[in-house]
Amino acid sequence: LNLTMDNQERILQSAEAIFMRMGIRSVSMDDISAELGMSKKTLYLYFFKSQYFSIYIYVCLYIHVMNETTFLFGR
Repeated sequence: LNLTMDNQERILQSAEAIFMRMGIRSVSMDDISAELGMSKKTLYLYFFKSQYFSIYIYVCLYIHVMNETTFLFGR
């Protein structure tokens, strides 16, 4: 298995889209792995603890919301 940054970025982009679509509390690693067509074991090679993965996604979503807020309200 080739652990590349491209694969990690693909996982993160897909996960962010799933979180936006389904909501943060509804998404599981099973959902993400199914969306990507890969096993959970492969996901854990990139993100060895799902808590770290979740924290990263929360931060990405926060940044996204803050950027949208700034765009909409000029803050």
